[in-house]
Amino acid sequence: MKRASAPIYTPGMSSRPLKQRVVYGPVNSKRLGRSLGVNLLPADRKVCTFDCVYCHYGPTSSGPYNLPQPDRVLREVREALLAKPQIDYITFAGHGEPSLHMGILEIVERIMDVRSELAPQAKIALLTNSSKLARPDVARVCRLIDAPICKLDAGNEETLRRVNRPKPNIYFEDIVRGIKALTNPILQTMVIEGTAGNSDDEDIEALVEAVREIHPGFVQVYSIDLPFPDGSLKPVPNEKLAEIARLIQDETGVEAGAFWESG
Repeated sequence: MKRASAPIYTPGMSSRPLKQRVVYGPVNSKRLGRSLGVNLLPADRKVCTFDCVYCHYGPTSSGPYNLPQPDRVLREVREALLAKPQIDYITFAGHGEPSLHMGILEIVERIMDVRSELAPQAKIALLTNSSKLARPDVARVCRLIDAPICKLDAGNEETLRRVNRPKPNIYFEDIVRGIKALTNPILQTMVIEGTAGNSDDEDIEALVEAVREIHPGFVQVYSIDLPFPDGSLKPVPNEKLAEIARLIQDETGVEAGAFWESG
């Protein structure tokens, strides 16, 4: 692979227990600085449109569940900002797909007002698996916030099915179309080795083509850390992550960086 001067980052990554509160942190993130997390999903289970082989939160749950009401989310965010206003980001993440909350647009709009009042320096980010970007309210959220961070671990349908294991009505071409419709999105790409991995040359070449088509503002390349749920999986070595980031940057002209656990 060609080598180029892509930036390299070393954030801390760890296994993740389920979030017991709507608001958690702030946590120190190499990618987002001091980040206040917001979990719009149930406290007792992972709810997602994917069931990724590498997910630290375990298998995706099925069946009925309750989501936190907007007033509760706003109350907890306000309390957190009053206590610790010096943050860099308010980040919608949690253990699953935040856009499954049908009130996400209302919540984001109201949090933007609270942010302006109590922490005007803070930006707002969304970590999404990109499966619901066709919904008008989710697309609107991505236009309003500072950093729509969109998962893209695959460059084709076969890899998406193998690594991310989406629900049957979710397709690779729709994910790409949804990300392309955003303005300057950030791609977040997990690369793993093993029987269900996506680090072979064919997978990386397909990923590069997808990045070329989407042409995002930035690509974050990272890998799993210990412990992880499937014993057949392996983290990609740091040197190879950096090489993949350089290849993406060389071949597409999109800035890319490799992220890994420090120390």
